[in-house]
Amino acid sequence: MKVWSGTEQERTGLEACFPRLADISDASLREKVMELWLRLWRESGYRDIGDCPNHPNVTDSLVLHTAAVTEMSLVSGRALERTYHYPLDYDRLLAGAISHDADKLVVFGGAGGTLHRDEVHGQYAASLAGRVGLPPEVVNIIASHSAMHPVAVPQTVEAVIVADCDHAAFRAFRLMKGLPL
Repeated sequence: MKVWSGTEQERTGLEACFPRLADISDASLREKVMELWLRLWRESGYRDIGDCPNHPNVTDSLVLHTAAVTEMSLVSGRALERTYHYPLDYDRLLAGAISHDADKLVVFGGAGGTLHRDEVHGQYAASLAGRVGLPPEVVNIIASHSAMHPVAVPQTVEAVIVADCDHAAFRAFRLMKGLPL
């Protein structure tokens, strides 16, 4: 079943924004992550995903925040795996880390800037992730990652890692910019 509905230019754009997509070994999973981002990008009104802020009140870009969370998740996962000898699913970890904030393209108002979704952050992307065929474990990572508005409880070690790395990256960025926690 073909999942990708985008153009080659859109594919290239997503791969440039999220270079860790290439590290997802399961091609079908990688395509579904890209399809999730593509659908939200098209809905958002942003010409370039890189223009989307991570949060309405912070200048951090969504792409940079996603890169930080993805890298932190990989490092944390490797440390936990090495220390506790617990095997992790790195495809699932990467898919969840790359996708965790995808709905920020639309939940925080898209290119127009006004909040226009009834769903809380995480809920909309999790719902769409299920519809594009992402596995339940990745849907759970998306749904459970938000410290402010979790719409699910983490069900896997990978979900805990992404949620904690997301929270740490956001709080660290605020302190780096002299903003209160």
